[in-house]
Amino acid sequence: MKVVQKQKKCNVWLWKLYALKLNNKKWDYAMVSKTWNIAQVEGTITFAIDSFWNTVLIKTYRHAIDKYSIECVRWTLEPNIYVEENALKEFQEETGIKKQPLKITVLSNNYSADGGIIWGLNSIVLLEFDNLETCSVYWKQDGRNEGIVDVMLVSLEELEQMIKTGEVFDGFTISTYGLLKAYGYI
Repeated sequence: MKVVQKQKKCNVWLWKLYALKLNNKKWDYAMVSKTWNIAQVEGTITFAIDSFWNTVLIKTYRHAIDKYSIECVRWTLEPNIYVEENALKEFQEETGIKKQPLKITVLSNNYSADGGIIWGLNSIVLLEFDNLETCSVYWKQDGRNEGIVDVMLVSLEELEQMIKTGEVFDGFTISTYGLLKAYGYI
């Protein structure tokens, strides 16, 4: 075989696959994790809100479902960085909003997206701002920044309507919104 052209097409991530047979179950069990320590926090889910009840969402392409998704910011927890720092860093990188929040609150360090197949925990972090309307980042993007093609400012009423109509279908965003409602933050 002769290599005609060598070009980097993607990043390759190394995941751990667990496969086991539990004595008290009638079936085999398999799960995937980024780490051998499946009980650690692996990422942050960031929900930003301002005093006018606006929130920031991004629209990004998700390869696993082959479609665009409107969602709150989330990403893997980087080494040697606190949850709060990671949430703010990723929010700033993915939205372009460099403003400092008035308050950062970790709502949960025990959020599991799917405890049956994909293990690892996530932290849900609330960033509270005075006024997000003053930021000049709300326009269509070209997708070069982590696949993000839109940064949008929506009211909580608009977000709720987007969830009801299926325009927002991302489980992280919907469950974070529900957690904020349950805690009385929104």
